[in-house]
Amino acid sequence: MPFRTALSGLNAASAELRVIGNNVANASTTGFKKSRVEFADIFASSGLGAAANAIGSGVKISSVSQQFSQGNIGFTDNNLDLAVSGQGMFVLDDNGVRVYSRAGAFGVDRNGFVSNSQGQVLQGDIADSNGNLTNTTGSLQLDFSNISPQATTGAEMALNLNSSLAVPGATPSSSLTVPNSTILDEDATISSTVVGTAFNMRDNYGVERSVQLEYTRAAANEWSVILRDNVSGNTFPASSTIDTSGTSASPSSVSFNWVPETATGAQDPVVVSTSVAGITLVAAASNGDSSAATAPTVNNGSAQVAFNETDASTYNNSTSMTIFDSQGTAHLLTTYFRKTNQANEWEVFTFSDGIRVDGTGASGQQMQFNTNGQLTVPTGTLPTLTFDPGGG
Repeated sequence: MPFRTALSGLNAASAELRVIGNNVANASTTGFKKSRVEFADIFASSGLGAAANAIGSGVKISSVSQQFSQGNIGFTDNNLDLAVSGQGMFVLDDNGVRVYSRAGAFGVDRNGFVSNSQGQVLQGDIADSNGNLTNTTGSLQLDFSNISPQATTGAEMALNLNSSLAVPGATPSSSLTVPNSTILDEDATISSTVVGTAFNMRDNYGVERSVQLEYTRAAANEWSVILRDNVSGNTFPASSTIDTSGTSASPSSVSFNWVPETATGAQDPVVVSTSVAGITLVAAASNGDSSAATAPTVNNGSAQVAFNETDASTYNNSTSMTIFDSQGTAHLLTTYFRKTNQANEWEVFTFSDGIRVDGTGASGQQMQFNTNGQLTVPTGTLPTLTFDPGGG
């Protein structure tokens, strides 16, 4: 009858809504897999078989299929909550009966077995007393017996130390003032050079280096100036020549692009601004050359400051880890890293619970790198630290 055919459709639709409602109701159920309704057509038939022009008798539910697709993996506050990524099941023991589940909400029962809320115990590969797997499947049980404490005997660090960082507290000299005791006399012969008194400037690492200014008469009323680095022997020309035709030097300031260099390589350039307005100019008078060059005043630059673990400006990086003594007591080990006043060299200072344990000197343990960034000193590990954490 047409009424029964239509009623079968309503019943099938109602069943699908119940399945959908069940899926929604279990949206937060751990390990739940949604179901899908599958429908089938009901064919009309007679004793002589299905007729070519027969009308169907409605619809029925052929199957309610569970969908074992990968669900979302969430994070919880329980360290024993587990999830299966991809295919697979948790194997559980239910009073001697092996069952399978995708739900990974586990805890520990009073006997130390890892189990779910139904008391089903999680199965896994059993390890021997040395922690080696035995290829035997059994119930997983946590050992709550006392374990002898073991002191920390080694630690590994994975570090990236930025070679472009500045040396803590160190600043290069970048400003000079030439005094009026420096004299440029036009009676000097062309190409003659007046060598100034050597003086010290600080490089990028805050280290003092001997340098000097040299003045050469290039032409009438024109002098060139160079900055000579007495450590590397390199020279650096001024940004322009000095015009001595007026009553004072022009321009009033020149600059040098100084590149300090050591045995380990060149440092970053330092632009040294130099005031030459105070130079005494002497016009040509055919009374002899009175040119003289005295050391300029160095206006800035500072050396590396002493290390202080309470002042973050005295080091570049730090990292901490928890270590244990022979009684199992935890201690905070903090390691400080800072660039030294030597190229490609770092210092390491180590403290345990705020007390220094790597030594008492002003310098820490040394780390040296080559120009490729590879550690060369020490090779592999820092020297062993031995200290008494106190407490017996």
